Amino acid sequence: MNLEFALVIFVYMFIINFVMKKAGGVELREIEKDVKKLLKQARAGDEKALKKLNKTNSKRMKLAMRGQLYLLPIVIPSIFFIKSRYIDFQWTIFGHTFGWLGSFLILGIPASMVADKIVKKLLKYS
Repeated sequence: MNLEFALVIFVYMFIINFVMKKAGGVELREIEKDVKKLLKQARAGDEKALKKLNKTNSKRMKLAMRGQLYLLPIVIPSIFFIKSRYIDFQWTIFGHTFGWLGSFLILGIPASMVADKIVKKLLKYS
């Protein structure tokens, strides 16, 4: 049951990461490159770069919102499926017992990090 739960969480995080990267596409990649460049300039004290960084971050947030709207039909049924399937699931770590939601959150972070690296390699996301 533990392995199945971990696998379900990994697949869920993989799908979330894949859709987010695919929905943003090339435009999001370019914006992320610009953000990195502008962030270095802003840290050096360039006021123009800081203003441009704020505008670029605003564009990035709009693209992220678009991706989240695509995800909504996936997320809601997935959460209800996980809840109904694993309602009695309990996981004990270092003397603390977590139910399905706590376990989902704890396992979701590393699963998301691994899935993100895999998705970036699959989509050739630099």
